[in-house]
Amino acid sequence: MRSLALCLALTLLTGCDRVREAIPLFGGAAPEPLPPITAAELAALPGPLIRVDLPVTGASARLGLAATNGPHRTYISPDQIGLVLREGTLVATRGFSYDLMFADNEETRVALRNGGGSALVRVHRTLDGERHEVISSFVCDLRPAGTDTLAIAGQSVRTQLLRESCTGPEANFVNTYWIAPGGTLRKSIEWVGPETGYAEITHLRP
Repeated sequence: MRSLALCLALTLLTGCDRVREAIPLFGGAAPEPLPPITAAELAALPGPLIRVDLPVTGASARLGLAATNGPHRTYISPDQIGLVLREGTLVATRGFSYDLMFADNEETRVALRNGGGSALVRVHRTLDGERHEVISSFVCDLRPAGTDTLAIAGQSVRTQLLRESCTGPEANFVNTYWIAPGGTLRKSIEWVGPETGYAEITHLRP
C-alpha cells in the first residue's frame, strides 16, 4: 500500500511498472550542502541515486529511486520530497511549497540528443501561493557550451556542456546540462519556478 501510494502521489501517472521503497539516505533537508559522496559510500547504497541541491534555500539531499513508470523515474526522500525525471531531465516535483506539477520538455529532450536546437517550446504547470495551477509557455534555444569534467564519487567524468536559454511572458531562465559520452545526462541545473528557483541535480548512479 505504501509503494502504491507513493506511485500515485509522485508520478502523476496511471500505474507502476516497478516500485521500490525509498532509501533512507538523509533525515531531512540540511541547512548546509552535503559533502561530496565517496566511492565507498556510493558502493554501499543500492540502486539509482541522485543528489539534489536547492541554491535558494541551501538545502541538499540524496534521493533514491522509488518508482518507475515507462520513461519516468520518481526519486523520493524519506520525508516524501520527490522529483520525477524523464531521460534525466526534471518533469515534476512533489512536496515543495511551490511544486512544478508537470513540465512538457519533449522538444528539449530531443534537442539534447541532437546536440542543440532552436525555437524549442516547453510548457510548465506550477502551483501558486494559493495552490492554483498556473500554465506557462517558454521558447528556448539549446546551444553547446564547451566541455567540462565532473568529479562524482571520486571519479572524473568528461561531459559536453549545453545551455538552454528560455524566455516567456513572465519569466526568463537558463538551464544547464552535462552530457557524458553515450548521451547519459550526469548533471543538470534546471528551473523549477520563480519561488523555488533552480534545482541542481547530479546523477550519482544513473
